[in-house]
Amino acid sequence: MEIPPENPPPVIRSNWPTTLGIISIIFGIFGFLYSASQVANAVMMKSIGPAMMVPPSITGTSGATEEQKAMEEAMGTAMTEMMTHMAEIGKTKIWVDGGVMILGIIQFVGGILLLQRYRISKPILLGWSYGKLVIGLWSVFLTQKMISGMGGSMGAMMDEQINSASGGSGPPPFDMVKMYEIMGLVFLVFGALWLAVLPVIFLIWFNRQEIKEDMISGYGWK
Repeated sequence: MEIPPENPPPVIRSNWPTTLGIISIIFGIFGFLYSASQVANAVMMKSIGPAMMVPPSITGTSGATEEQKAMEEAMGTAMTEMMTHMAEIGKTKIWVDGGVMILGIIQFVGGILLLQRYRISKPILLGWSYGKLVIGLWSVFLTQKMISGMGGSMGAMMDEQINSASGGSGPPPFDMVKMYEIMGLVFLVFGALWLAVLPVIFLIWFNRQEIKEDMISGYGWK
């Protein structure tokens, strides 16, 4: 009597590489497109120049009071200062955003390799995580500086306009400079948190012992 052969147990294949691979591909594409738009915007502003961004005179030389002319001149000065400040920061930010754009490509490639279960995807995505935390947070910090610079010049001008409109009878109902500072701080906090979430998840995930063992001896890895 022949003994029927035993059926081998089904091979267990982990499914986390598919999930993280798709996430990496999607965020890599969006990260590349966003940073590319930032680089294009910085190049456009640099080619136009700060002086070209200043609005033309709206009061003209006739039919305007001395107070209106002084207000318009102060607004033009504030606008020029703001654009000059943004242009100075933009000289650094254009390179930083270029680095973020390259990181988007790296994340996209790493996601494809992870989806196909190549072990090399791990060092690629870990390298992306460290790079994103450094270069990405640097980009967020520079953006916050641009917002604060905008508040320092235009916010003060808007405060003066509000005070002038109210007849200078008292302090303005709200401080525009302070509002811009708060906006910059809120952007810095939430921007940094949003940017750091995925890199931190990857750093924790790939350093788990069970994930290391899966990538070494698990089924389907190349």
